[in-house]
Amino acid sequence: MQVTVVPSWPRVFAAGLIGGAGFYLLFFLVAWFWKLLRYRLERRDEDWTNTASMTDDAVVFVLERRPEAPSVSIGDHGRMEVVVKAPDGVLRTLGAEELQPMADRTVVARIQGPGQSGDYEVRWYGSRRKWYYEVTRGLFRLAPDGRAGGDRLDKRAG
Repeated sequence: MQVTVVPSWPRVFAAGLIGGAGFYLLFFLVAWFWKLLRYRLERRDEDWTNTASMTDDAVVFVLERRPEAPSVSIGDHGRMEVVVKAPDGVLRTLGAEELQPMADRTVVARIQGPGQSGDYEVRWYGSRRKWYYEVTRGLFRLAPDGRAGGDRLDKRAG
């Protein structure tokens, strides 16, 4: 004789809730990981390049359109921001009001004051409506020796 045990409705309901919540949690984790992976691997706009230099009174970052690139102006990126990570790890965000457009294809970001020797990471962002996207990034080793451009540490970024 075989006895069949039928689970009560509260147990079935609880198992359904746990299974459903687990499914949604797994779905959101996969979606978040995919978004992060796309952000890290997505190619930036190869038509733009950036350089950096240090003078006695400022650290200067320049975003320029490559000469061979199709004619597109800085204004096509909307409101721009630059995020700079200094050698001591401090992040500094320069908004559109702090950027100096030099021409239709060039923008200069300047951090006043004596700079620190070391590695600077710079990321240029443009905006469409309220969303910011990365235009390009660079990693530079700078020292106050007057050399323009510094040593580029990242070979992939433009």
